[in-house]
Amino acid sequence: MKSCFFGWSDESSHNRGRFRAIGMISHPCEMKNEIEKYINNVIDGSVPDERELKWKDVNKFTFKAYKGIIDYFLREANKEQIRLDVLRWDIEDSRHSILGRDDNKNLQFMYYKLFRNVICRWGGGHWIFFPDENGFIDWEELTRYLKKLECKVPLKEELNIEPIKGVSSKDNVLIQVADLFTGMSIFSKKNFQDYQDYMEKKNARKKEEDEMSNFERRCEILNYFNKECKAKKKGVSLESKGGLETRNPKTTNINFWPYKPQVEEDKAPRR
Repeated sequence: MKSCFFGWSDESSHNRGRFRAIGMISHPCEMKNEIEKYINNVIDGSVPDERELKWKDVNKFTFKAYKGIIDYFLREANKEQIRLDVLRWDIEDSRHSILGRDDNKNLQFMYYKLFRNVICRWGGGHWIFFPDENGFIDWEELTRYLKKLECKVPLKEELNIEPIKGVSSKDNVLIQVADLFTGMSIFSKKNFQDYQDYMEKKNARKKEEDEMSNFERRCEILNYFNKECKAKKKGVSLESKGGLETRNPKTTNINFWPYKPQVEEDKAPRR
């Protein structure tokens, strides 16, 4: 019987700021109820209302929920159950710093790169993708490109992809989880020096969680994630790379992947 997989994805800052990213949570289809139940229990035990989790706005309730979600991904989940993949790019590199860059088409290209990478990590199979809904991506065209993947790379199983359609992040908790790690990837790169400054000075401040700003809470979450990755030997670097980056994605189920121009001719699409 062919393996079946779900992929839940979201983007962050795709058309603003220097650093931009998309991320995906992927897992075997039969794990859906178990994973969602665990994440929903974490949220229900931390957040007093039914608000949607958003990395851009971390309060004292979502702060606790994010720590619980990180615990799940680093302590409970393994490579056979679930993957986290985040692709980040820099619009000031040689690929993107061009006149007339088409950010929407470039976003679609990056989605293709991410989806392709995740499919190859799992080895093919039957795929159902749930990206956060937006009006920037031609999902039909992206589906056609992905269906050609089997002809280009060796896969363990025959590839089948259901038509991709955007869904609401509010109704799908694993898209909210993708938003957490995608936003964290950008934050780690964009604010790395400010993060280091905060970590050096925070002991002198000794603030209670209730007194922390949104920025300070995000620094604390990044620091917690970084420490747990090291403790669990997930192969994710922060300090040495000046932002989250996975050294060898073949050995771990957590892949923070900075896109780098492949050749001189590798340029973003133009309008």
